Amino acid sequence: MDKHILDSLDHNEIYKLVINSLPVGIIIFDKGGHIIEVNPAAERLTGYSRADLLGKCCGEMGGGLFDMITQPVEKVEEYLSSTPSTPDADVKEAILISKSGERIPILYFDSALLDKENHICGMVKMFRDISYEKRMRQKHRILISMFAHDLKAPVAIAGGFLSRLLLGKAGPLNEKQRHYLSVIENELKKLDNHIHSFLDILRMEAGEIKLSLEKCSLKKIIYDIAEEFEEKVLSRNMKLRIHTPERNVIVMVDKEQIERVLVNLIDNSIKYSPPGTAIDITVEDHNRYILCSVKDEGPGIPEEDLPYIFDPFYRSSAMEKSKGPDDGTGVGLAVVKSIVEAHRGEVWVKSKKGEGTTISFSIPKIEDIDKN
Repeated sequence: MDKHILDSLDHNEIYKLVINSLPVGIIIFDKGGHIIEVNPAAERLTGYSRADLLGKCCGEMGGGLFDMITQPVEKVEEYLSSTPSTPDADVKEAILISKSGERIPILYFDSALLDKENHICGMVKMFRDISYEKRMRQKHRILISMFAHDLKAPVAIAGGFLSRLLLGKAGPLNEKQRHYLSVIENELKKLDNHIHSFLDILRMEAGEIKLSLEKCSLKKIIYDIAEEFEEKVLSRNMKLRIHTPERNVIVMVDKEQIERVLVNLIDNSIKYSPPGTAIDITVEDHNRYILCSVKDEGPGIPEEDLPYIFDPFYRSSAMEKSKGPDDGTGVGLAVVKSIVEAHRGEVWVKSKKGEGTTISFSIPKIEDIDKN
């Protein structure tokens, strides 16, 4: 829009122009919970006209509309005080029941309206139709199921016949034949692992993997994994140093999946670090979350590669230079990211070329899990 056009409009006209043009539904309430404004997108989604809604209180419309998008409370302060304070935490999924009775899946969130003295004078609700995303998710689930079967079945069949050959079911093998078949079998096992990792990423992105949460000692998980890596660490003359709080750190996690995260991070650190260096595993107990870091003294990751290291199949230039026969395809960190985010946590990397790499992840403390 031309700046001169904006100059010719007053604030009320600009406000109406913006509100009426937004593709998301907006309903604005006064301090007592009465509707004082509705935009065209909200009219389209709910099926109610602006005239139908203005002046109405929560719960007056019937048909379940406000049972889903607005809680029936007397005062806005009461409702807002019972909801999370951050916009991201406040985003919810619900079913909006329109005037015609249609059930529409929506995402919505609330935000307080503040006056000049920062007192609550009202509330705004924004919501949008996610029917299309729901349909796409369903198609995604079907494709994953088909893809999983079509990939895994041939590998399993080929592996079965290889095992029979190695057992001599088709006749005796000479040493060279047995060696070649063993190489093929090992490569097939790697392919099977890659397929499972890739499918896990797809399932997690589609919300298909359900976590089996249980109370676990994070310290015990780390020390048990470190013991598994002891031989590999010693063979490279490396040190694995663990730094944890004195008291036990209890987390509510899927133990198998968190073990997978730590194994991936530690294995990567060993793989890309020179012999004779050290790897530090650190656990910090913060107010609302647990922070875990794995730091190495390897070559580091070039700055231009950092934004992409959690992408499936991405390999940094440093990784390519040190690539060995067992270095995989680059899905490990993507799996790490998917698992951590499935636990409502975050994962990030700090690295500088020539100065090592630190990959950290956070997960909510058990008290916060229990509140939900």
